[in-house]
Amino acid sequence: FDWKLWPAFIAFLIFVLATLEVPPFEVAHHNHADIMEGYLIEYSGAPLALFEITDALKIVVLSIVFQIFFFPSIIVSDIVINFLWFIVKTLLLVAFIALAHASLASFRADQEFKFLIFVPIPLALTSLILVILSVKGLI
Repeated sequence: FDWKLWPAFIAFLIFVLATLEVPPFEVAHHNHADIMEGYLIEYSGAPLALFEITDALKIVVLSIVFQIFFFPSIIVSDIVINFLWFIVKTLLLVAFIALAHASLASFRADQEFKFLIFVPIPLALTSLILVILSVKGLI
């Protein structure tokens, strides 16, 4: 893992959590019974289950993409062991996302916007500049 990718690693992790809308990037919902909102209100049964399965699949797919970008390791030449290692890494990333979902508090919408503008975007741009300078042979 190259040191020039650490800012991209942190930025991508933040963007994955924001894409999945897990805390701290989940818009706080009211706990009052008379306030109802969102597109899932009108669904129940099988259609609601499809939405829930889609959310779970987003977690798995983004964990796999995250792993492919930042942890593409092959430990032995045996494909079965490598596949099992791939599954273990994916499960660890899914567990990390579940832990973040269970333990972090939510931002307000304005705090979330400011955080996403001022933290991960500069980190991603810094990593991009570092990689460009590395490719040019300047670092």
